[in-house]
Amino acid sequence: MVRSLTNARSPDERAGRSRAAVTYRPCVDAEPASRAADRAEQRTALPHARPRSRPSSPNTCARQAPASRDHVMAGEPFEPLEEGLARAREREERFGAWLERLRASEPAFAEASALYPADMGEWQSAVYLLSGCGEVWTRVGAAVCEERSLAPVISELEDPSRAWSSSEEAVMRWAVHFWDVDRRPTKFPYTFEPFYFHRWITALHLRQSLLPALTITETA
Repeated sequence: MVRSLTNARSPDERAGRSRAAVTYRPCVDAEPASRAADRAEQRTALPHARPRSRPSSPNTCARQAPASRDHVMAGEPFEPLEEGLARAREREERFGAWLERLRASEPAFAEASALYPADMGEWQSAVYLLSGCGEVWTRVGAAVCEERSLAPVISELEDPSRAWSSSEEAVMRWAVHFWDVDRRPTKFPYTFEPFYFHRWITALHLRQSLLPALTITETA
């Protein structure tokens, strides 16, 4: 029966239905045009929002998190608090004894050094370097001790009262650098004579309140 009805239709009707079948293909599952436009706009505006694929490297697990501090420090010896305090006191006593030897051998440094505590490295290093330079200390030493400050040295650098050698000027510049590291930068003392260079190294240890491994200020 279906075959007879189909054959009964005219060629025009059959052709019209064929064209309709080709030009009109409804899809019941298609997404509404408004929603599709919104999704396209979101992908364009937020490209970073696209999910990233996870790395597939076999070593990913090994790089996920560093080892804990407990695991890293497990093999290192633990120093009790009492032993650490005792070691710190011993270093302080040894440094104090070394400083007293420096004072005993140089009265000029001893006088200036006693004006501030032994652990005030900025003062101890500055006056040690200055007192080792006879010409400079003769010019500014009394004012430095009287004012308990490096202001006289700064004034001499800014407005020299005489011509200074390169080593003498470097001594003053490094002394004020020790006194105020942040505001008085300087450079490596290439112009130092050997005596001033050795004294500068000792002053560096005084600045940090450290006992040097070797005594370099004594000459044969």
